[in-house]
Amino acid sequence: MKAVEEVVLEIYRQINELPLDEKVDLDIDIGRENGFDSLGIVTFIVEVEDALDIDLDNKLAQIRQCKTLRDMISIIESAKN
Repeated sequence: MKAVEEVVLEIYRQINELPLDEKVDLDIDIGRENGFDSLGIVTFIVEVEDALDIDLDNKLAQIRQCKTLRDMISIIESAKN
């Protein structure tokens, strides 16, 4: 199974149409300019749930409050445990 960070970065790259080899800063501010509008968040969450075979329903409010990818990774990792 892939690590949470790897999955998050892979999906982030897909949403933003970035090359797989492009380095992504985990502390980047996420928002509309990075594909994280309302629909982008839903798409992101569904993709992460599918990739990691987890349910993030009880973490949605926390994920929506995230400011960085690092914040999201932390919350998603807590859902896996």
